[in-house]
Amino acid sequence: MTGKALARAVRGHLIVDTALNALLVSMTFDIPLPDEKQHLTNEEHVQDRNQSFESNQIAETSTEEQEHVTNSSQVVLSVAINQYNQLINEDLSVDTICESSILDDINARIAAKRKELEVSRTASLWMRYSEMVNILKRFIKAERTGNWELHLQTL
Repeated sequence: MTGKALARAVRGHLIVDTALNALLVSMTFDIPLPDEKQHLTNEEHVQDRNQSFESNQIAETSTEEQEHVTNSSQVVLSVAINQYNQLINEDLSVDTICESSILDDINARIAAKRKELEVSRTASLWMRYSEMVNILKRFIKAERTGNWELHLQTL
């Protein structure tokens, strides 16, 4: 493989991994992803909204536990967004944010969702794929920084 072909292959894997991570985070924190419905005309939007309203009335499965999980997810995300904004405004240091428990909470929630999804064979395959891409990222980082220990870890 030439350098250009290799770069394209790596870029393709990184894009797929980014999309998988976006799906995982959206499923974990109930964040809606952009879809084709955003490009509907007003008339189509009204029809689509009416159909979804009717289907929501038919299938009312919202329990208090689901609402509690959603509310706690929103609290975690709002704290994370607040800390991010403070970091951008240089009100907080990177060390302070790294020591914060909010990152541990976010990582724990994502890990729990991964564990939940690994029951499915297809989801398990994609999770393993994502782990392989993470190994690739660490290998590239090790090569670019000259970190011999990280290089050995990736092998």
